[in-house]
Amino acid sequence: DLVPEIPQGLPSFGLPTGIDASTWLTLLLGGCVVALIGFSEGWGASKDIAKKTHDRLDTNQEFRAYGAGQIGAGILGGMAVAGSLSKTSAAEEAGAKSQMSNIMLAALVLLTLAFLSPAFQWLPEAALAAIVINAMSGSANPHALQVLWRIDRIDFALGFTTLLVVLAFDLLPAMITGIVLSIVYLVYRISFPARSVLGKDARSGDWVTRSWLYGRRTGEPHKDAVGVPGVIVYRFSSPLIFSNSEAFTNSGEQLLIAAAAKNELPHALVLDFEEVMAVDTTGSAAIISLFNYASRYDVELALVRVHSTIHELLELTGVIDEIGEQRIYDTIDDAVAGVEPPQTPSTRS
Repeated sequence: DLVPEIPQGLPSFGLPTGIDASTWLTLLLGGCVVALIGFSEGWGASKDIAKKTHDRLDTNQEFRAYGAGQIGAGILGGMAVAGSLSKTSAAEEAGAKSQMSNIMLAALVLLTLAFLSPAFQWLPEAALAAIVINAMSGSANPHALQVLWRIDRIDFALGFTTLLVVLAFDLLPAMITGIVLSIVYLVYRISFPARSVLGKDARSGDWVTRSWLYGRRTGEPHKDAVGVPGVIVYRFSSPLIFSNSEAFTNSGEQLLIAAAAKNELPHALVLDFEEVMAVDTTGSAAIISLFNYASRYDVELALVRVHSTIHELLELTGVIDEIGEQRIYDTIDDAVAGVEPPQTPSTRS
């Protein structure tokens, strides 16, 4: 097949008129679909080129450019403006280095509309397809899938599922499927974040991870790290919010239960909040819940490396009043030195 006939002549300015409300609603639905597809492809193209050229990708600037382009396309009666993976790859293969290539492309498009459209009437569509395939061949790299398989097989499964939906249905259902699955996986990752127990490295004296739990995965990267007798240092590596507050308290309680089963119930549980960048009301309630649970067994709870913004939130939610300002420390060493062992060993039976 040959390419469709290209209309000759330059577009004229004009505003849409004579459109009733029902048509506007139809256009709104279709416009949302076009915006979603255009954003996904355009952002992918921009990010891919930014990685290769080591440029800084300005998100706000990209959206402003899209907005200006859409307004211009609407006034001129043109197609929706979006970045294109295939055209970007083709420009890169041709040696484009700056935005001057887009200016030259725009000039050639205007020249074609004005004078050269008849020259393309005998151009086979297969020739255009060959250009696109050649330009996109570098992006279709199976090695990226192999790396994804090794790093995160769940993420790989989500991507493969989206690919099957593309082949079975169409691009839009696949995009919606991919977005929904990604959101579900994100909620899962946030709900079961990394939790770890810290110990001191015998050589450097730094506090390092002795054991960690992330989802269903576990590890012991520094088995030779030394724990402080009578103290468990528990790090929570996520914003402490409603979706993971239960995991936070469960892990803290399980640490105490496991220690008690070995007849090694500590006199202090130190919570390292260095990687906690946000706390909501449910998270604050989880801290108080763990504090009450530890107090029930005469285990002192201390917080360490609490960021100033988090400290303010804990004050507003009443956590500081509940556990006491004296149980907030700047460093783990200060916390370990500040917590006092129990006076009566009989309480630890």
